[in-house]
Amino acid sequence: MPRPDGRPPAHTRRNSHKKSPDIIKMLPRYNSKISQDLDISMLEYPPERILSAKGLIDNIYYTDERDWRWKGFLEIYEIEKKLVSKTKKEAKNEKEFDWILQDSTSYDDIFPPLNFESGISSITVAISALGCAPASSCRGHPFLNKNNYSPHVVAWTKRHKAEEILSSAKGLEIAVRNRKIGGSEGLIVYSNDVITLLDFSKKLYDDHKN
Repeated sequence: MPRPDGRPPAHTRRNSHKKSPDIIKMLPRYNSKISQDLDISMLEYPPERILSAKGLIDNIYYTDERDWRWKGFLEIYEIEKKLVSKTKKEAKNEKEFDWILQDSTSYDDIFPPLNFESGISSITVAISALGCAPASSCRGHPFLNKNNYSPHVVAWTKRHKAEEILSSAKGLEIAVRNRKIGGSEGLIVYSNDVITLLDFSKKLYDDHKN
């Protein structure tokens, strides 16, 4: 999600996006458990006074990001896809891959600024365009703990929207699980690398449009 200072925090079917050995070496990969064990019956959609507020929720600065539409998603997706492609060409290892994505604002002459962290902007916008309320998102922290800090987006959602997410994620290396947000039960969508999440964001779009 956007930082308090206003700066952006610096789809395909299974196996359809095969990664070359060189890409695998430099792409930050995490070791988080991948499961789709979301209990839809537990989901709670907060009242408007919470969804439209700004401020800290669970020590994360929250802003209302529910106004994204699929047209905006496509614009963000195309920017992020080109940025990731550029990063894959330039990075020699996973540390450089993460640094180049983090410093993507230096490419303002080539890439318009993204609204969220580079690497997870598309999935965050897709979740919003689907009709959910993103509460937080993060590209991950590969040099802290690869078991707990994988790329993700956390959101409040209505149950029928959660069913759409689960349907699109079926058979993919995408986790969809319950996550408490500010006292209400939401969900978290994550994977063990940003390219998988980028592909999944496009799949959400394709499945929704079809």
